[in-house]
Amino acid sequence: MAEEALHLKLTGIAGYIQGQTFVLKPGSITVIGRSRSCDISLRELRQSGDEGAVEGAKEDHYKTVSRQHVRISFKGEGEIQIEDLSHNGSFLDGARVQGSVTVSDLGRKSRELRLGTNECFKLELAKAEKAKASPKIVVKRK
Repeated sequence: MAEEALHLKLTGIAGYIQGQTFVLKPGSITVIGRSRSCDISLRELRQSGDEGAVEGAKEDHYKTVSRQHVRISFKGEGEIQIEDLSHNGSFLDGARVQGSVTVSDLGRKSRELRLGTNECFKLELAKAEKAKASPKIVVKRK
């Protein structure tokens, strides 16, 4: 039996993305930001939220995310490249990403990626059957 490919699972743990799950396949390149043209658009998540009125502090944090904030290239084999495209910074486990960084230890431990001041993802590898995206969220493909 062939070994099942691992997927990159992004789980929102803070901000408008909290509780949302996104699954990236090996070889994918994904841009995250406020723009509707992004593969993962925080603007669309913000507008589809069930909260009704926008909370002030949450909105302030949202504004620190650039239109095109970060590009994630999932090379497979547990290796990803994170490229900061923003003005306010992307942070991997609390350390600012300078330009781009390659992460090759996702098979051993999960990592935390923060966009701006609060929007935060947990990054981890998962087998396809365990890597399920949130039902109403679709990662756009170009």
